[in-house]
Amino acid sequence: MSRVLDRDPVATRVAYGDALVELGERHEDVVALDADLFFDNRQAASQFWSETVSTDLHVGAELSFQERVMIRGGLDADNYTAGAGIYFNVVGFDYAYLHHDAFDATHRVSVLANF
Repeated sequence: MSRVLDRDPVATRVAYGDALVELGERHEDVVALDADLFFDNRQAASQFWSETVSTDLHVGAELSFQERVMIRGGLDADNYTAGAGIYFNVVGFDYAYLHHDAFDATHRVSVLANF
């Protein structure tokens, strides 16, 4: 008796990222870039593809003023992002926005506590 098993292949992904940080007297600037490289024939589900290899790119920047106020912007694949944060001694607040082509926009609000 023979038995045939259907197997789902394990998605293979490699991620790489890097950031450039410039420290000023009263501010800090960060520019970051990362890429997800897939080997599972995603094709049109990714930004760029060739045969079975595809990739999605992500880029962002953050401006920080006196380590208390942050302003952020970037691209997540083909969607733009924005955000802001304000930090006090032990409490902080973050807001993030992600634009979607197929869905409504995503808004995220976070409260941070340092112990």
